[in-house]
Parts: sequence; structure tokens; C-alpha cells
Amino acid sequence: TTVSVDPHSVLTLRATYEASQKCSGLVLGFVVHRSTDNVLVYDANYSLSELGRDELERGETITVDFTFAAHLTRGQYHVECHVFHAPTHSFVARHRPAAVFTVDESRSYAGVADLELKAEIVTAPIAVA
Repeated sequence: TTVSVDPHSVLTLRATYEASQKCSGLVLGFVVHRSTDNVLVYDANYSLSELGRDELERGETITVDFTFAAHLTRGQYHVECHVFHAPTHSFVARHRPAAVFTVDESRSYAGVADLELKAEIVTAPIAVA
């Protein structure tokens, strides 16, 4: 299901992870790509210890909320969530797309990021009569 949002909307992706064995050294990744051309928009990683856990026991399930602001221009985006095992430099799991959303805007901008650009004339030539 694709969700349509306004630019700058705050979104939350809830991801659930289950450990198939006792593990440590895990990194949870959150990656956003623009769907039309697969341009990397954002890539963030959190070690399990940054989230307050050093390891997971076999069969243990954790749920993580990734909350972000869609400061993006018009288009469709997809999110990847992955689990990376830092000691072996290998991916344990990847889910793509974990979510798909579309940013709707009334003005067409190019690029990926919406910088909320404002323009105003602050000085103008004096009209000669």
C-alpha cells in the first residue's frame, strides 16, 4: 500500500525484528530511495547498542519505530530496512520495500530535498517619473 503525504509530514515506520539465534554486533539500517530512478535519498544506521541493547536472545522480538520528516520533493519513495552484522560485515536480513510513500506537492521542484526555499524582493529600483 502506498501512502500519500504532504511535504514535511512526519512519518513513522514500525519495524519488527526476530532473532533466529543469539546475536550481538547488529546494526539496523533505514534507507530511502526515490522510486523512479533509485537515487539514494537517505541512509541511516543504528547499532543495537545505540538503541539500548547489546544483544538479542534466540527467539526474542523487538519493535523499532523509525520516525522521520518527509522534507522531500514530489515523487514516490521506498524505504529499505536491513540488519547488518558488523563483526562479519554481512547483511543478515534486508526488506525492500519495507514501505512506499508518495509526496504530493502543488509546486514542482527538481531534485530530492525540499529546502523550503523562500524568495522575496528586498530592494527594487526607484521608479523615475
